[in-house]
Amino acid sequence: MLSIVVCTANRSNQLQQCLTHIVNSQNPGVSTELIVVDNNSSDDTKDVVADFKDSSFCKIRYVFEGKRGHSHARNRGLAEAKYSLIAFTDDDCYVARDWMVAVLREFSADPSIDTLGGRVELATTGDYPVGIRTFTDRMIISSFRDLHSRMIGCNFVCTRKVFEEVGVFDIHLGKGSGCGCADDTDFFYRVLKKGFKIFYSPEMVVFHAHGRSTFTATQSVRDDYARGRGAFYCKYILKGDLPILKEALREVRGLVRTTLNPTRAGSSEYPPTRALCKLALGGMQRLVKR
Repeated sequence: MLSIVVCTANRSNQLQQCLTHIVNSQNPGVSTELIVVDNNSSDDTKDVVADFKDSSFCKIRYVFEGKRGHSHARNRGLAEAKYSLIAFTDDDCYVARDWMVAVLREFSADPSIDTLGGRVELATTGDYPVGIRTFTDRMIISSFRDLHSRMIGCNFVCTRKVFEEVGVFDIHLGKGSGCGCADDTDFFYRVLKKGFKIFYSPEMVVFHAHGRSTFTATQSVRDDYARGRGAFYCKYILKGDLPILKEALREVRGLVRTTLNPTRAGSSEYPPTRALCKLALGGMQRLVKR
């Protein structure tokens, strides 16, 4: 009933910890498979996966995807998954011990849920607070703003019918595509536009072990996010999507105001001029890849 997809590229040490947490998690009491998609790694990723034996409740499968890019890897995982619920987490994330049980509990309690997102905490307290979602309240996602603030690609589950109707991940928006990182935002937005029920549950927890302890260390990640947003905005503005046009204008307006009046920046360490440049770059890169 539950397929878990983990995409990885040259992170065998982190992958080992990720898989250990999954196989040591509580038995959800349903048929479960773990699909590890090796996105053309040059390290010992294949050997790391081979060292893990099938657990009593989880069959582990290794899949090689030669086309580099997170979206290519995710789409390969989707193609390989055979169960009705398909979950995604990343190779630098550790699922909580009751993660799978929480997933099944949410879908059992409310069969109308189509997409389930969960909480993401830091695995190491000294790491910089980026790539996390720490909301502790439950919420039905009904707007782009809530979607963007709560949903994240390293901790979500969808029913198979969602992918059948919405489609796969946009290969021009994932990490490694040249357009930054926004394939998860793009996918969630398409799910929202189709009218599927998206629910955020703080009980479904993973811990993000990104290993970056300073703002400087996270700058390239923030650059990827900004370029991804720019590419995402460009994609939907070209489609005539008024809500996304308004979101893009709201962000650009805020960054311009902060640039002209630096005291508005408050505690933000990411320079607004840099953010504007990355947004514009992402938009241009998306235009080229149309």
